[in-house]
Amino acid sequence: MNSNPNARIIILFFFFFVLYLLVLVNLYLIQISRSPFFKALAHQQYSMTVTSTPPRAEIFDRTGIKPLALNKDSFSAFITPSRLEDEEGIMLFLKKHFNNAFKRLTKNKKNHFMYIKRRLSPHEIELIKQSAQPDIKLLKEPGRFYTIPSLGPVIGITDIDNKGLFGIEKVYDSTLAGKPATFLLERDARFGNFYFKRQTKEEGTQGAPITLTIDSVLQFLAYEELKEYVKQIG
Repeated sequence: MNSNPNARIIILFFFFFVLYLLVLVNLYLIQISRSPFFKALAHQQYSMTVTSTPPRAEIFDRTGIKPLALNKDSFSAFITPSRLEDEEGIMLFLKKHFNNAFKRLTKNKKNHFMYIKRRLSPHEIELIKQSAQPDIKLLKEPGRFYTIPSLGPVIGITDIDNKGLFGIEKVYDSTLAGKPATFLLERDARFGNFYFKRQTKEEGTQGAPITLTIDSVLQFLAYEELKEYVKQIG
């Protein structure tokens, strides 16, 4: 018994019509309903926003020449846990010399970035260099140096990220720090390489130095006299 050709045509038409509707629904979800989600996902895969912090401005005594607080670079060590070349070697090295980092790495082996330690001492830098571990990278970071320690309560200090904690450093933190610049890094999705986009996303500004009314020479002499007097009276 021959089947009705019209029925087959109707079935095929209905089948392709349903497929067409499914395509339209998916296009609606991608292009309209979930458009912000897919745009954000694509942005994360092909670009990254990076912040560039300007060097912190100096603090001078009343002469405007002699610095009371200035920048001094320090070194930090980091690894990329998810892409270690010698995992066994790095684990042994950290367990022996940087136990805190060893514990963190044990719990976060899939991370893309991890500090071993920031503001390394000269001895720690030498240990890392002698280890010749290919997975450990040294990173130069800005730090702060104070020429007259006795002025500490007035000048204040900065934290490990170079932000003022108290004293002049905190009161004038925004003036000394300036404004960071932000720009986009675009990535080649095939190789994961990054390159700078020509135009920055947001322009930054340099920090402005501050001149105090303190005379550094008189301060030093007064401190030495006071220290000598304290020694004499026991």
